[in-house]
Amino acid sequence: MSKKTPISKSTASASAPRGPLAKYVDPSAGNRREFFTRSTVALGSTVALGGSVALAAGEAAVAAGLAGGVHPGGSDTFRIGLIGCGARGKGAAIEAIQAGRRSGSGSVQLVAMADVFANNLQTAYRTINGRHSDCVDVGKRRYVGLDAWRGVLAADIDVVILATPPVFRPLHFVAAVEAGKHVFMECPIAVDEAGLQQIAITGELARVKNLAIAVGHQRRHEARTRDCVEKLRDGMIGEFLYARTYSGASSVSSAPMANDAVELESQLRHWTQFACLGGDFADDRHLHSLDIVNWVLGDSPTAAQGFSGSPEVDAAYQLIEFTYPNDFPVVSQRRDTRGGNRQHGEHFHGTLGSCDVSRAIMRDRSGKVLWQSNATEIAGKGWQQQFNVLVDQLRAGERPFELDRALASNRAAIMGTAAIQSNAVV
Repeated sequence: MSKKTPISKSTASASAPRGPLAKYVDPSAGNRREFFTRSTVALGSTVALGGSVALAAGEAAVAAGLAGGVHPGGSDTFRIGLIGCGARGKGAAIEAIQAGRRSGSGSVQLVAMADVFANNLQTAYRTINGRHSDCVDVGKRRYVGLDAWRGVLAADIDVVILATPPVFRPLHFVAAVEAGKHVFMECPIAVDEAGLQQIAITGELARVKNLAIAVGHQRRHEARTRDCVEKLRDGMIGEFLYARTYSGASSVSSAPMANDAVELESQLRHWTQFACLGGDFADDRHLHSLDIVNWVLGDSPTAAQGFSGSPEVDAAYQLIEFTYPNDFPVVSQRRDTRGGNRQHGEHFHGTLGSCDVSRAIMRDRSGKVLWQSNATEIAGKGWQQQFNVLVDQLRAGERPFELDRALASNRAAIMGTAAIQSNAVV
């Protein structure tokens, strides 16, 4: 494996050394276009074509060998590494550190960071260090570049947080498990079926190695949502008849591309707009809603069909009808708009009434309130609670394994996208 040249505190900028890709980089800040142009040539189509293509690079990295050990359960300090320093990665690292503070039995230390972009990494570093400087000890272990993740996995860490665009998740997950690291990864966990299969296969290796695998399904850790799911499964609204899910977000315009030299950079910075990088899950709340439906029903869809409206100036629309076992129907809608009503959440309809899961309220057939959760959420809600749970489990020597449900919800989302793209029942 090539020797990594990390960023020192004094040189962390867009012009800093970028590890093994440094030979493709002109060190002047004005030549970032050349970096992306040359790195595209150097890496072929690995980045641009998506998860299934990127797996070959991951397997090569594993074959090269990635050093790493895991501290035993009960250790006073957990050392974490962060791969992907965007908004979600930054938030996840802060939540992990705060979970360590809450436990009172030791700390969680951030000791390594990586991102494709130097400015993302430095913004995250300054934010995290500004809030929890006593729990940040990255030193020179700050890596920038398309293969910067190697530096994090080669570091002495217990847990790695994977928070890059989902196209890279199979690549990083394979390497993290081979390196013997516990994993927390954000969802979506893949952009195509090939990526999901690679993660599933590697998940079996994680079981053998007794590694913890946690996935960012924060809705499952919200107190009100947990109350609601329990009531639904206890039969408060009777036998289920059908369910609906809604998701939506403000429309965003594609970033202008001056020429081909900056296209790769633009795609990576605006990855949600490119199916090859984000899986066409422009709003990941759709995936979270499918996870809630799977949780309530205890099953996953067997078929899907759907359609989408043309992406006009003001709105884009998708409607998918999923079929669950016993022909149970779930209608899922997503609408991207500029302003207007952007409805979110899940609704179940039964023989005795209905339930709005996002508001944790149930009504009878006449509209009268049957029940509403009075649970109080902690600061940070499910995002913080998922790390509180993970840290507690690891300290107790437990090894949570949340991969199966993540595979199910991600596969359902991919099924829906395939149904729309093919205009057929999938």
